Amino acid sequence: MERIIERTDDGSATLFVPELNEHYHSTKGARTESQHIFIDMGLKASPAATPRVLEIGFGTGLNAWLTLEEAERSRRNIHYTGLELYPLDWQTVEQLGYISSDEQLTIHRKQTTINEQFTPNEEEQAYSTNSKEMYFIDTEKMENVSIETGDKKRGTILIVEDNQEIRHYLCSGLADLFNTLEAGNGEEALEKLKDNEVDIIITDVMMPVMDGIKLCKNIKQNIRTCHIPVIILSAKTDIKDQLEGLQVGADDYIPKPFAIAVITSKIQNMMRTRRHMLERYAKSLEVEPEKITFNAMDEELLKRAVNIVEENIDNIEFSTDEFAQKMNMSRSNLHLKLKAITGESAIDFIRKVRFKRATELLKSGRYTVAEVSSMVGFNSSSYFATCFKKYVGCLPTEYIKKAKG
Repeated sequence: MERIIERTDDGSATLFVPELNEHYHSTKGARTESQHIFIDMGLKASPAATPRVLEIGFGTGLNAWLTLEEAERSRRNIHYTGLELYPLDWQTVEQLGYISSDEQLTIHRKQTTINEQFTPNEEEQAYSTNSKEMYFIDTEKMENVSIETGDKKRGTILIVEDNQEIRHYLCSGLADLFNTLEAGNGEEALEKLKDNEVDIIITDVMMPVMDGIKLCKNIKQNIRTCHIPVIILSAKTDIKDQLEGLQVGADDYIPKPFAIAVITSKIQNMMRTRRHMLERYAKSLEVEPEKITFNAMDEELLKRAVNIVEENIDNIEFSTDEFAQKMNMSRSNLHLKLKAITGESAIDFIRKVRFKRATELLKSGRYTVAEVSSMVGFNSSSYFATCFKKYVGCLPTEYIKKAKG
Protein backbone atom coordinates (compact mmCIF):
# COMPACT_ATOMS: atom_id res chain seq x y z
CA MET A 1 0.00 0.00 0.00
CA GLU A 2 1.50 3.31 -1.14
CA ARG A 3 1.94 6.01 1.50
CA ILE A 4 3.09 9.54 0.71
CA ILE A 5 4.59 11.92 3.29
CA GLU A 6 2.88 15.33 3.29
CA ARG A 7 3.31 18.45 5.43
CA THR A 8 0.30 19.72 7.37
CA ASP A 9 -0.51 23.33 8.21
CA ASP A 10 1.34 23.31 11.55
CA GLY A 11 4.54 22.07 9.86
CA SER A 12 4.37 18.49 11.12
CA ALA A 13 4.17 15.57 8.69
CA THR A 14 1.45 13.04 8.02
CA LEU A 15 0.90 10.17 5.58
CA PHE A 16 -1.49 10.18 2.63
CA VAL A 17 -2.86 6.91 1.22
CA PRO A 18 -3.93 7.45 -2.43
CA GLU A 19 -5.71 4.10 -2.56
CA LEU A 20 -8.08 5.17 0.24
CA ASN A 21 -7.87 8.91 -0.42
CA GLU A 22 -7.24 9.41 3.29
CA HIS A 23 -4.67 11.10 5.52
CA TYR A 24 -3.49 9.62 8.80
CA HIS A 25 -4.06 12.99 10.51
CA SER A 26 -5.87 16.26 9.98
CA THR A 27 -4.21 18.29 7.21
CA LYS A 28 -4.64 21.34 9.44
CA GLY A 29 -1.98 20.01 11.77
CA ALA A 30 -0.95 16.44 12.58
CA ARG A 31 0.82 17.26 15.84
CA THR A 32 -1.79 19.85 16.83
CA GLU A 33 -4.60 17.32 16.34
CA SER A 34 -2.85 14.55 18.29
CA GLN A 35 -1.92 16.91 21.12
CA HIS A 36 -5.47 18.22 21.46
CA ILE A 37 -7.43 14.99 21.00
CA PHE A 38 -5.16 12.27 22.33
CA ILE A 39 -3.30 14.12 25.08
CA ASP A 40 -5.40 17.11 26.21
CA MET A 41 -8.85 15.56 25.81
CA GLY A 42 -7.83 11.98 26.55
CA LEU A 43 -4.76 11.33 28.66
CA LYS A 44 -4.96 14.47 30.77
CA ALA A 45 -8.67 13.87 31.41
CA SER A 46 -7.99 10.45 32.90
CA PRO A 47 -8.02 10.45 36.72
CA ALA A 48 -6.01 7.22 36.89
CA ALA A 49 -2.65 7.50 38.64
CA THR A 50 -1.26 4.89 36.24
CA PRO A 51 -3.34 4.98 33.05
CA ARG A 52 -3.39 2.04 30.67
CA VAL A 53 -3.66 2.99 27.03
CA LEU A 54 -4.54 0.79 24.08
CA GLU A 55 -4.18 2.29 20.61
CA ILE A 56 -5.72 0.20 17.85
CA GLY A 57 -4.16 1.53 14.68
CA PHE A 58 -0.76 2.66 15.93
CA GLY A 59 -0.27 4.51 12.63
CA THR A 60 2.75 6.80 12.58
CA GLY A 61 3.40 6.49 16.30
CA LEU A 62 2.80 10.20 16.86
CA ASN A 63 0.27 9.59 19.64
CA ALA A 64 2.71 7.26 21.40
CA TRP A 65 5.51 9.80 21.16
CA LEU A 66 3.36 12.61 22.60
CA THR A 67 2.24 10.24 25.37
CA LEU A 68 5.88 9.62 26.28
CA GLU A 69 6.55 13.37 26.36
CA GLU A 70 3.52 13.89 28.62
CA ALA A 71 4.53 10.98 30.88
CA GLU A 72 7.95 12.52 31.46
CA ARG A 73 6.51 15.99 31.97
CA SER A 74 3.81 14.86 34.43
CA ARG A 75 5.93 12.10 36.02
CA ARG A 76 3.12 9.55 35.55
CA ASN A 77 3.72 5.89 34.81
CA ILE A 78 1.71 5.01 31.72
CA HIS A 79 1.23 1.50 30.34
CA TYR A 80 0.94 1.90 26.57
CA THR A 81 0.02 -0.79 24.03
CA GLY A 82 -0.19 -0.12 20.30
CA LEU A 83 -1.43 -2.49 17.58
CA GLU A 84 -0.95 -1.91 13.86
CA LEU A 85 -1.92 -4.16 10.95
CA TYR A 86 0.29 -2.24 8.50
CA PRO A 87 3.38 -1.08 10.45
CA LEU A 88 5.71 1.51 8.94
CA ASP A 89 9.30 0.75 8.07
CA TRP A 90 11.87 2.60 10.17
CA GLN A 91 13.01 4.69 7.21
CA THR A 92 9.50 6.20 6.87
CA VAL A 93 9.39 6.88 10.60
CA GLU A 94 12.67 8.78 10.37
CA GLN A 95 11.44 10.78 7.37
CA LEU A 96 8.32 11.86 9.23
CA GLY A 97 10.66 13.71 11.57
CA TYR A 98 8.68 13.42 14.79
CA ILE A 99 11.71 12.21 16.76
CA SER A 100 15.37 13.20 16.55
CA SER A 101 18.16 10.59 16.35
CA ASP A 102 19.20 11.14 19.97
CA GLU A 103 15.60 10.79 21.11
CA GLN A 104 15.21 7.58 19.11
CA LEU A 105 18.15 6.02 20.96
CA THR A 106 16.75 7.12 24.32
CA ILE A 107 13.34 5.66 23.47
CA HIS A 108 14.92 2.34 22.48
CA ARG A 109 16.69 2.07 25.84
CA LYS A 110 13.56 3.00 27.80
CA GLN A 111 11.39 0.60 25.82
CA THR A 112 13.76 -2.26 26.53
CA THR A 113 13.50 -1.55 30.26
CA ILE A 114 9.69 -1.31 30.11
CA ASN A 115 9.38 -4.59 28.22
CA GLU A 116 11.42 -6.33 30.91
CA GLN A 117 9.27 -4.90 33.71
CA PHE A 118 5.76 -5.07 32.30
CA THR A 119 3.75 -8.23 31.68
CA PRO A 120 0.01 -7.75 30.91
CA ASN A 121 -2.53 -9.61 33.04
CA GLU A 122 -6.27 -10.04 32.84
CA GLU A 123 -6.99 -6.74 34.62
CA GLU A 124 -5.09 -4.91 31.92
CA GLN A 125 -7.12 -6.41 29.08
CA ALA A 126 -8.56 -3.63 26.91
CA TYR A 127 -11.27 -3.55 24.32
CA SER A 128 -10.47 -2.66 20.72
CA THR A 129 -12.35 -1.21 17.79
CA ASN A 130 -11.85 -0.58 14.09
CA SER A 131 -8.49 0.80 12.99
CA LYS A 132 -7.45 4.37 13.73
CA GLU A 133 -9.83 4.69 16.71
CA MET A 134 -8.22 4.83 20.13
CA TYR A 135 -9.70 4.36 23.61
CA PHE A 136 -8.32 5.07 27.06
CA ILE A 137 -8.83 2.27 29.55
CA ASP A 138 -8.94 3.48 33.16
CA THR A 139 -8.78 0.39 35.37
CA GLU A 140 -8.68 2.39 38.59
CA LYS A 141 -12.00 3.08 40.26
CA MET A 142 -13.31 6.61 40.27
CA GLU A 143 -13.29 8.13 43.74
CA ASN A 144 -15.74 10.52 45.34
CA VAL A 145 -18.45 9.83 42.77
CA SER A 146 -21.75 11.08 44.11
CA ILE A 147 -24.94 9.77 42.55
CA GLU A 148 -28.19 8.36 43.87
CA THR A 149 -28.76 4.63 43.98
CA GLY A 150 -31.97 2.79 43.25
CA ASP A 151 -33.27 1.94 39.78
CA LYS A 152 -35.46 5.02 39.34
CA LYS A 153 -32.68 7.46 40.23
CA ARG A 154 -29.80 5.64 38.56
CA GLY A 155 -30.99 6.61 35.12
CA THR A 156 -30.90 4.50 31.95
CA ILE A 157 -28.23 5.04 29.30
CA LEU A 158 -28.66 3.67 25.76
CA ILE A 159 -25.27 2.93 24.18
CA VAL A 160 -25.28 2.77 20.38
CA GLU A 161 -22.06 1.37 18.92
CA ASP A 162 -21.52 -1.16 16.13
CA ASN A 163 -18.36 -2.61 17.66
CA GLN A 164 -19.37 -5.20 20.24
CA GLU A 165 -16.17 -4.89 22.28
CA ILE A 166 -16.47 -1.12 22.58
CA ARG A 167 -20.14 -1.44 23.54
CA HIS A 168 -19.13 -3.89 26.24
CA TYR A 169 -16.37 -1.57 27.47
CA LEU A 170 -18.76 1.39 27.71
CA CYS A 171 -21.48 -0.67 29.38
CA SER A 172 -19.11 -2.17 31.93
CA GLY A 173 -17.59 1.25 32.62
CA LEU A 174 -21.00 2.83 33.29
CA ALA A 175 -22.85 -0.12 34.85
CA ASP A 176 -21.85 0.69 38.44
CA LEU A 177 -23.65 4.03 38.26
CA PHE A 178 -26.36 3.63 35.62
CA ASN A 179 -28.68 1.11 34.02
CA THR A 180 -27.50 0.43 30.47
CA LEU A 181 -29.07 -0.71 27.21
CA GLU A 182 -27.20 -1.65 24.03
CA ALA A 183 -27.82 -1.23 20.30
CA GLY A 184 -25.55 -2.04 17.36
CA ASN A 185 -26.77 0.72 15.02
CA GLY A 186 -29.31 3.52 14.69
CA GLU A 187 -32.22 1.32 13.66
CA GLU A 188 -31.70 -1.01 16.62
CA ALA A 189 -31.59 2.04 18.89
CA LEU A 190 -34.95 3.30 17.61
CA GLU A 191 -36.46 -0.12 18.32
CA LYS A 192 -35.07 -0.01 21.88
CA LEU A 193 -36.65 3.41 22.38
CA LYS A 194 -40.10 2.03 21.56
CA ASP A 195 -40.09 -0.27 24.58
CA ASN A 196 -37.78 1.44 27.09
CA GLU A 197 -37.61 4.71 29.00
CA VAL A 198 -34.16 6.15 28.32
CA ASP A 199 -32.55 9.13 30.04
CA ILE A 200 -29.49 9.69 27.83
CA ILE A 201 -28.21 8.25 24.55
CA ILE A 202 -24.53 7.81 23.73
CA THR A 203 -23.93 7.05 20.06
CA ASP A 204 -21.06 6.48 17.69
CA VAL A 205 -21.22 8.23 14.30
CA MET A 206 -19.91 5.72 11.77
CA MET A 207 -22.22 2.68 11.90
CA PRO A 208 -23.91 0.43 9.33
CA VAL A 209 -27.65 0.54 8.51
CA MET A 210 -28.20 3.92 10.24
CA ASP A 211 -25.33 6.14 11.40
CA GLY A 212 -25.25 8.31 14.50
CA ILE A 213 -26.07 11.58 12.71
CA LYS A 214 -29.25 10.13 11.17
CA LEU A 215 -30.15 8.57 14.51
CA CYS A 216 -29.76 11.88 16.33
CA LYS A 217 -31.81 13.70 13.70
CA ASN A 218 -34.56 11.08 13.96
CA ILE A 219 -34.62 11.31 17.77
CA LYS A 220 -34.74 15.11 17.84
CA GLN A 221 -37.49 15.32 15.20
CA ASN A 222 -39.77 12.83 16.95
CA ILE A 223 -42.08 14.30 19.59
CA ARG A 224 -41.84 11.07 21.64
CA THR A 225 -38.06 11.22 21.96
CA CYS A 226 -36.90 14.80 21.31
CA HIS A 227 -36.42 15.44 25.05
CA ILE A 228 -33.73 12.74 25.39
CA PRO A 229 -30.16 14.17 25.48
CA VAL A 230 -27.83 12.70 22.85
CA ILE A 231 -24.05 12.51 23.30
CA ILE A 232 -22.09 11.80 20.12
CA LEU A 233 -18.87 9.85 20.56
CA SER A 234 -16.71 9.95 17.43
CA ALA A 235 -13.22 9.76 16.00
CA LYS A 236 -14.27 12.42 13.47
CA THR A 237 -12.80 15.45 15.18
CA ASP A 238 -12.89 18.19 12.53
CA ILE A 239 -14.92 21.26 13.49
CA LYS A 240 -17.29 20.66 10.55
CA ASP A 241 -18.03 17.13 11.81
CA GLN A 242 -18.71 18.39 15.33
CA LEU A 243 -20.94 21.17 13.99
CA GLU A 244 -22.89 18.66 11.90
CA GLY A 245 -23.66 16.65 15.02
CA LEU A 246 -24.62 19.69 17.07
CA GLN A 247 -26.74 21.13 14.27
CA VAL A 248 -28.96 18.03 14.13
CA GLY A 249 -29.59 18.40 17.85
CA ALA A 250 -26.82 16.56 19.69
CA ASP A 251 -26.39 17.86 23.23
CA ASP A 252 -22.66 17.10 23.38
CA TYR A 253 -19.89 15.83 21.11
CA ILE A 254 -17.02 13.90 22.67
CA PRO A 255 -14.01 13.15 20.44
CA LYS A 256 -12.20 9.83 20.58
CA PRO A 257 -10.04 8.84 22.34
CA PHE A 258 -12.14 9.29 25.45
CA ALA A 259 -11.97 8.63 29.17
CA ILE A 260 -14.85 6.92 30.94
CA ALA A 261 -14.44 9.46 33.75
CA VAL A 262 -15.24 12.31 31.35
CA ILE A 263 -18.31 10.56 29.94
CA THR A 264 -19.53 9.71 33.43
CA SER A 265 -19.15 13.32 34.59
CA LYS A 266 -21.04 14.66 31.57
CA ILE A 267 -23.89 12.20 32.12
CA GLN A 268 -24.08 13.11 35.81
CA ASN A 269 -24.11 16.83 35.01
CA MET A 270 -26.94 16.41 32.50
CA MET A 271 -29.01 14.33 34.92
CA ARG A 272 -28.29 16.66 37.84
CA THR A 273 -29.35 19.73 35.84
CA ARG A 274 -32.57 18.03 34.80
CA ARG A 275 -33.31 16.83 38.33
CA HIS A 276 -32.86 20.30 39.80
CA MET A 277 -35.17 21.77 37.18
CA LEU A 278 -37.88 19.20 37.94
CA GLU A 279 -37.51 19.84 41.67
CA ARG A 280 -38.09 23.57 41.11
CA TYR A 281 -41.09 22.81 38.90
CA ALA A 282 -42.59 20.47 41.53
CA LYS A 283 -42.46 23.20 44.18
CA SER A 284 -44.37 25.69 42.04
CA LEU A 285 -47.86 25.87 40.53
CA GLU A 286 -46.48 27.76 37.55
CA VAL A 287 -46.31 25.85 34.28
CA GLU A 288 -43.82 27.80 32.17
CA PRO A 289 -42.91 25.75 29.07
CA GLU A 290 -40.02 28.00 28.05
CA LYS A 291 -38.29 27.42 31.41
CA ILE A 292 -38.66 23.68 31.70
CA THR A 293 -38.05 22.50 28.12
CA PHE A 294 -34.83 22.29 26.11
CA ASN A 295 -36.19 22.36 22.56
CA ALA A 296 -38.91 24.03 20.50
CA MET A 297 -40.94 20.84 19.98
CA ASP A 298 -41.30 20.17 23.70
CA GLU A 299 -42.05 23.82 24.41
CA GLU A 300 -44.82 23.85 21.80
CA LEU A 301 -46.24 20.56 23.10
CA LEU A 302 -46.35 21.85 26.67
CA LYS A 303 -48.00 25.11 25.62
CA ARG A 304 -50.65 23.16 23.72
CA ALA A 305 -51.20 20.89 26.73
CA VAL A 306 -51.73 23.89 29.01
CA ASN A 307 -54.18 25.47 26.54
CA ILE A 308 -56.21 22.26 26.24
CA VAL A 309 -56.53 21.90 30.02
CA GLU A 310 -57.47 25.57 30.39
CA GLU A 311 -60.14 25.19 27.69
CA ASN A 312 -61.61 22.33 29.76
CA ILE A 313 -60.89 23.84 33.17
CA ASP A 314 -64.52 23.57 34.39
CA ASN A 315 -65.28 20.27 32.66
CA ILE A 316 -65.83 17.73 35.43
CA GLU A 317 -65.80 14.89 32.89
CA PHE A 318 -62.46 15.90 31.37
CA SER A 319 -60.25 12.80 31.65
CA THR A 320 -56.74 11.76 30.67
CA ASP A 321 -58.27 9.79 27.77
CA GLU A 322 -59.89 12.93 26.38
CA PHE A 323 -56.72 14.90 27.11
CA ALA A 324 -54.65 12.42 25.07
CA GLN A 325 -57.18 12.46 22.24
CA LYS A 326 -57.07 16.24 21.99
CA MET A 327 -53.24 16.09 22.05
CA ASN A 328 -53.32 13.53 19.19
CA MET A 329 -51.36 11.07 21.29
CA SER A 330 -52.04 7.73 22.90
CA ARG A 331 -52.72 7.85 26.63
CA SER A 332 -49.48 5.98 27.42
CA ASN A 333 -47.36 8.21 25.16
CA LEU A 334 -48.85 11.35 26.69
CA HIS A 335 -48.15 10.03 30.18
CA LEU A 336 -44.54 9.15 29.32
CA LYS A 337 -43.93 12.45 27.54
CA LEU A 338 -45.30 14.62 30.35
CA LYS A 339 -43.44 12.51 32.88
CA ALA A 340 -40.20 13.06 30.97
CA ILE A 341 -40.68 16.83 30.61
CA THR A 342 -42.33 17.74 33.92
CA GLY A 343 -41.81 14.74 36.18
CA GLU A 344 -45.61 14.49 36.57
CA SER A 345 -48.29 12.18 35.22
CA ALA A 346 -51.05 13.45 32.93
CA ILE A 347 -53.58 13.59 35.78
CA ASP A 348 -51.14 15.54 37.99
CA PHE A 349 -50.49 17.94 35.12
CA ILE A 350 -54.23 18.59 34.73
CA ARG A 351 -54.58 19.24 38.45
CA LYS A 352 -51.59 21.58 38.55
CA VAL A 353 -53.15 23.77 35.85
CA ARG A 354 -56.52 23.65 37.63
CA PHE A 355 -55.10 24.59 41.02
CA LYS A 356 -53.10 27.41 39.47
CA ARG A 357 -56.40 28.82 38.19
CA ALA A 358 -58.05 28.12 41.56
CA THR A 359 -55.45 30.22 43.40
CA GLU A 360 -56.08 33.11 41.00
CA LEU A 361 -59.84 32.90 41.49
CA LEU A 362 -59.57 32.66 45.30
CA LYS A 363 -57.11 35.54 45.41
CA SER A 364 -59.56 37.76 43.49
CA GLY A 365 -62.03 37.50 46.42
CA ARG A 366 -65.02 37.39 44.08
CA TYR A 367 -65.96 33.73 44.57
CA THR A 368 -66.66 31.30 47.38
CA VAL A 369 -64.67 28.08 47.79
CA ALA A 370 -67.64 26.07 46.51
CA GLU A 371 -67.92 28.26 43.41
CA VAL A 372 -64.20 28.01 42.68
CA SER A 373 -64.23 24.24 43.08
CA SER A 374 -66.93 24.00 40.42
CA MET A 375 -65.13 26.49 38.14
CA VAL A 376 -62.00 24.32 38.08
CA GLY A 377 -63.74 20.98 37.44
CA PHE A 378 -64.56 19.57 40.92
CA ASN A 379 -68.09 18.45 41.81
CA SER A 380 -67.27 18.25 45.53
CA SER A 381 -65.95 21.23 47.45
CA SER A 382 -64.64 19.01 50.27
CA TYR A 383 -62.65 16.88 47.83
CA PHE A 384 -61.43 20.07 46.18
CA ALA A 385 -60.22 21.35 49.58
CA THR A 386 -58.36 18.10 50.29
CA CYS A 387 -56.62 18.14 46.91
CA PHE A 388 -55.94 21.88 47.17
CA LYS A 389 -54.06 21.38 50.42
CA LYS A 390 -51.97 18.64 48.83
CA TYR A 391 -50.89 20.84 45.92
CA VAL A 392 -50.80 24.30 47.52
CA GLY A 393 -49.90 23.43 51.11
CA CYS A 394 -52.93 24.84 52.87
CA LEU A 395 -56.74 24.73 52.77
CA PRO A 396 -58.58 27.13 50.42
CA THR A 397 -59.94 29.14 53.38
CA GLU A 398 -56.41 29.54 54.76
CA TYR A 399 -55.17 30.60 51.33
CA ILE A 400 -57.83 33.32 51.16
CA LYS A 401 -56.76 34.67 54.56
CA LYS A 402 -53.11 34.74 53.48
CA ALA A 403 -54.03 36.47 50.23
CA LYS A 404 -55.84 39.20 52.13
CA GLY A 405 -52.77 39.73 54.26
